[in-house]
Amino acid sequence: MIMPRFGRLTALISKRRRLVIGVAVALALAVGGLVAWRWLAEPEIVVVRRRKAPKMTLPRAQELYDAGRYEEALDFCIKHRRYYKDDPAFWNFYGVALRTVGYMEGADDEREEELSAFEKALALDPDFAAARVNLANAFWELGRTEEALAQYRRALAADPGHPDHAGILARFTEDRRLRQMREVEIVRKAEAARNAEDARKSEAAEAARNEASAPTPPPAPPAVPVPMNQPRTVDMNER
Repeated sequence: MIMPRFGRLTALISKRRRLVIGVAVALALAVGGLVAWRWLAEPEIVVVRRRKAPKMTLPRAQELYDAGRYEEALDFCIKHRRYYKDDPAFWNFYGVALRTVGYMEGADDEREEELSAFEKALALDPDFAAARVNLANAFWELGRTEEALAQYRRALAADPGHPDHAGILARFTEDRRLRQMREVEIVRKAEAARNAEDARKSEAAEAARNEASAPTPPPAPPAVPVPMNQPRTVDMNER
């Protein structure tokens, strides 16, 4: 049974050889074309949507600040820091808003954030004179005088005609005055310490001289021993 069926299949294939070959060639071409398309096709382009711009803009936030609405201006900065991450003007404005709100609330817990904002502005634009002066002012207010003066010098070197030129020079003058006062105070304290030490030594020497010149007291008389178990004399008239 098997052999006759195999014979009939062989005969059928022989009759339709061209058709079978054509189908095989078509399949081979289809597979080859698919593989070639996979290797040669251009890479897929992925479109990434950017985050929408905030409804309020930086100029509008500056208008709020100028109108005395400092907290609203600061709130804008806090919410949109990521959107303006490469804008030096934003970071300078953010630092100013932090400083102003801190003054209004009497709090100093955001001073480091304020410094970071000005430093970020300068990292993006080293020639940003306003940010440099703001950074110097912040250092000055925090008592970091040397860092403040270094920033003031750089600001004046970059812009000798800066609007705050007179104020900066006044701070240099104030720094020199404070330095002189500190030097005078150091000398005064050192002199006071020397005088105190000299007085202590003088008092000790005087006490030693007084002790040496004091008369020697006479020796105490020898103690009379008291006899023990001495017989008691009885007076006959004693009643």
